Amino acid sequence: MQNNNFYSQSDLLKKDFGNAQTEILEGLFRPGIYFLAGTSKIGKSLITTSLANSVSLGKPFLGKKTVQGMVVYFDNDNYAFESKERIIAQKFGNNDNILYNFQDSTSLEDIKDALLDLDNLDEFNLVIIDCLANLDEFPDTDAFTENYATIKEFRDFLVKHGLCCILVHHTKKGKSHTQDSVLGSKSLTS
Repeated sequence: MQNNNFYSQSDLLKKDFGNAQTEILEGLFRPGIYFLAGTSKIGKSLITTSLANSVSLGKPFLGKKTVQGMVVYFDNDNYAFESKERIIAQKFGNNDNILYNFQDSTSLEDIKDALLDLDNLDEFNLVIIDCLANLDEFPDTDAFTENYATIKEFRDFLVKHGLCCILVHHTKKGKSHTQDSVLGSKSLTS
């Protein structure tokens, strides 16, 4: 076949995609973007803080193996003192393998720039963004058509750099059992 845009299934199964194949959390997460959505105050930030500590230390998370790597936690939803209290409440100690950023966390472009400014970006494998609704690119998180292109572009950036990203988002209270439940006036309709 002359056209390099086509793969046979056999060729596709043989192809090595490098760091895009690396699992961050056994069988669940690899480079790309994942959403963690739930109603407010149910523990999404506790879960992501625990995941960050597990990955940064190479310890199991929810019974699954992790691949040890550095973690960066961009937080535009909590104050630094709240993050500190969450770390203490979970009895996590000093950890220089997790970096928190509260300043460059309100825009995906700022987050990309901050990541590219890291001299050791290749040592990172997990990025956590808390939360979607406070990112400048999403004034209306219900506008799926417009938002998809932005999310896809950011996902391409993550995969290129071998990074897994957990993007935290809030869901509407009282409707969390439906797919159309994500965040009130900034909802992500399914």
